[in-house]
Amino acid sequence: SHLIPAIILIAGCACYAPMLRAQDCSRNMLTITSPGSYVATPSVSALNLTKGFTIECWAKVTAAANRAALIDKASYGIFVNNDSIFYGMLRHSTQFFDYAPAVDSSENRDHYSFVFTPGDSMRFYIDTIEVSSETAPMASIDSNTDSLRIGLSQLGNAFTGSIDELRIWNIPRSLSSIQQTLYTTLPENDSGLVLYYSFDDN
Repeated sequence: SHLIPAIILIAGCACYAPMLRAQDCSRNMLTITSPGSYVATPSVSALNLTKGFTIECWAKVTAAANRAALIDKASYGIFVNNDSIFYGMLRHSTQFFDYAPAVDSSENRDHYSFVFTPGDSMRFYIDTIEVSSETAPMASIDSNTDSLRIGLSQLGNAFTGSIDELRIWNIPRSLSSIQQTLYTTLPENDSGLVLYYSFDDN
């Protein structure tokens, strides 16, 4: 693997992070080619999203192990199984899942969103269509000091494909808000945005 300089937006601040690792990062997207090909962002307090969140990304999955992670922070994430079922996960003492129906083809580039609203629900969207929702009565979820991994789960399960425009917010965004910024890049000071990878570096 080689080192990729990257800009991380943590709680609205741009931080230069030269030690992020990835095996293959092509222009305009991160290409995941194997379990050794992933990005890990060190844990910071801004990523302990215990009081609600929104995770968004574009992804194209060509193959996946069961419980392979698009994004995994141990207490929350977006995952995909080898049967093309995508789902969101959050942890409150135990794990809670929000499974989407199997997609017709995981070889398309689709937009995935997972929204946790404390005391209410977790909702999973594909291409801004709500495909599943589950009750989430807990007021908060567990915090942890694990790195946030892109392309590899805490269990070491990976997918092959690509990921782009990863955005993590410390607020549950509405569907209309997600739709408004679906095809645009974001300003660094966008309210609630705690991590943003556009993957537009060469």
